[in-house]
Amino acid sequence: MAGEFTVELDDDFVAIAREVVDLGLTPDEWAGRESDDEFQTGRYVGGFDADENAFLFRAVMSDGTELWFDLTLSEMFAVADGRLRSVSAEPGDDAE
Repeated sequence: MAGEFTVELDDDFVAIAREVVDLGLTPDEWAGRESDDEFQTGRYVGGFDADENAFLFRAVMSDGTELWFDLTLSEMFAVADGRLRSVSAEPGDDAE
């Protein structure tokens, strides 16, 4: 179920968000460079998904659980400047 878990966004993810902000791309420009693994830092792997018009990420938790979450471009700005520090997440397909 959606929102079942929460991922606390650590410094690694804040660095990803700052990289997104620093690139200064529009949603259309992000869509043109769509990639599901453009960002790979710490426990996070993800990138921009044009169909969702959002950044989709997988986080591997300390117990090995994979959690998935998405953030809009404006939410990435909120992470970069410290206004957003946690997100709701869903377990990966292989989790029961």
